Amino acid sequence: MTIANLIRKLPEYADDIKQNLDNIFIQDKNNLSKLQLYGVALSVAYLLKNEQLLNNVRMEAKMFLEEVDATACKVAAIMMAMNNTYYHFIKDIESDDDLGAKESGLRMESVTNPAINQTEFDMYCLAVSILHGCNYCCNVHSRKLRAKGVTDGMIGDIARIVSVLKAARDTLDIERMRSYDFIVREESIGG
Repeated sequence: MTIANLIRKLPEYADDIKQNLDNIFIQDKNNLSKLQLYGVALSVAYLLKNEQLLNNVRMEAKMFLEEVDATACKVAAIMMAMNNTYYHFIKDIESDDDLGAKESGLRMESVTNPAINQTEFDMYCLAVSILHGCNYCCNVHSRKLRAKGVTDGMIGDIARIVSVLKAARDTLDIERMRSYDFIVREESIGG
């Protein structure tokens, strides 16, 4: 099970998704190292919670990531789930006390001191934040990455990976649902 297998499993109507997966993973049309590419992909795959997608990404990621990297992907997924939820709420709510200016009270040691390179970890956190749609956390991690020399092209690649994997997961979910043939009626109802 690899990305190539995933591409073959997707139906014809998802041809654009298949081509995007091929461009990103097989043709390697991105600005990220293999470690960064598969770390981002694995972090997103954990969060998307589709076993078929996760198994295909994980199988290929094993060629480029060590166990510590895979664990960091899990940490990014769960910690950003917490942070994205909290900061999305805090930044969107109107408050007389200005809640956003106060300490969150959340323990985040694993985010500030990951067991891997901080730049890669911030990439994984950004990917999860994109998926959750947390503008605050997306901005925080994008700023950190730019300060470390990560280009906008690389940040755009992270967003592209997230969006294509989400679309692949959605396609797999549609195909897994109980399906009935779609037969077009010869005459419309009431016509």
